[in-house]
Amino acid sequence: MRPPRKAGYAVVSALFLAASILSPTGVCAKFGDVEGRSARSGITFRSWRLEKGGDDVTVSQLTFPVRISTPLPRDGLDLVLFTSYASSGVDGAKNETLGALTDSRFRLNYLMPNERILFTGGLSLPTGPTDLDKEEVVISRAISNQVLGFRANRYGEGLDLFGSVAAAWPLNNRWSAGGGAGGTLKESYNYAPTAPNGLGDVEPGSEFFLSGGVSYRARVGEGTRTFNADLSYRVYGIDRVESNDVFEEGDEFAFVTSGGVDGERWKLDGFARVVVKGDHTFLGSATPVTTDSSLTRVVLANVTSDYQQLRGSVTRRMTKKTDITVSLLYSRFAEVNVNRPDGKPPITVRGDAKVIEPGVEGAHRFNRGLAVRAGFSLPFGDAANGGIDLSGYDFYAGLDVRQ
Repeated sequence: MRPPRKAGYAVVSALFLAASILSPTGVCAKFGDVEGRSARSGITFRSWRLEKGGDDVTVSQLTFPVRISTPLPRDGLDLVLFTSYASSGVDGAKNETLGALTDSRFRLNYLMPNERILFTGGLSLPTGPTDLDKEEVVISRAISNQVLGFRANRYGEGLDLFGSVAAAWPLNNRWSAGGGAGGTLKESYNYAPTAPNGLGDVEPGSEFFLSGGVSYRARVGEGTRTFNADLSYRVYGIDRVESNDVFEEGDEFAFVTSGGVDGERWKLDGFARVVVKGDHTFLGSATPVTTDSSLTRVVLANVTSDYQQLRGSVTRRMTKKTDITVSLLYSRFAEVNVNRPDGKPPITVRGDAKVIEPGVEGAHRFNRGLAVRAGFSLPFGDAANGGIDLSGYDFYAGLDVRQ
């Protein structure tokens, strides 16, 4: 195993601050991603109940994620593999479940010898199912709803190719800055071609993005203080179905900031995210899926919106190897309106929603290379401008192995 590099934290932190936004996999890159060998796996379960009057719908998902990171013979080069098995269900869709692998992601990271530039590239292999029946289409749409926050929010799509470059530089012994750019090219695939609510041949639009940020770290007595801030801009191509333009997603600005104080016995962390979306537009004769049930409209509304998130956590070190963390996450999602090409008033796909999620996590480190963690949360809130009550629960347990 190659020895770890001894880059200054501030530079590396700024570098991966940029890389975390650039990563199309949704998994934030960390310093550990480019040194050492690690494996992470576990089990998660998340379930929601949506209620309005005497009607209710339940959406649940069980996942078994696996993530492996390993250094390659060339110094600075690492390979990260990620896949997951997910079993999802929507009560009311004939109580049917959709259980299968999701698409698998392979990512290469190369940190140059000067430790100022990080190259990332990889692909997402279509190992997840796309030939779905009518009920499975309902399930796949429900788990992609951003309000419900499922970990595996899609099963199968086409081949994706992605790449990015990020650079970082020190401003002084505490502050660093970073920035980068990248993109994702998406191949076409057949989505539920024989289902009445399927689409057939889908050509998703590609994505391109820019990111920049700053990072701060300072020692204070026996502890440390950290702060990170990042601003990114993302643009999306036009989605096509059966060679026809159908949807153009609005551009996206995102501002993310985090910070913390890490002492001998206590650790405090805070996180905030603000995402602003441009106008979405249906193209040609495309229209959204419609239903008479407001509950079903909320469940199937998988168009993204502006949203804000705030999270705070307090960690108590019970022993040198055992931590307990209490956290609170607040999320607010704006109403989703989509423009129509005929100039008529926009279509409201989903009203606004808000979710509050208190949680508790315990972690125990057996040694430097082996740790376990488990936690649960009880999210609740409302959707459809307060007309629908949301309540749920979430559980996870995992094992981390490092060498």
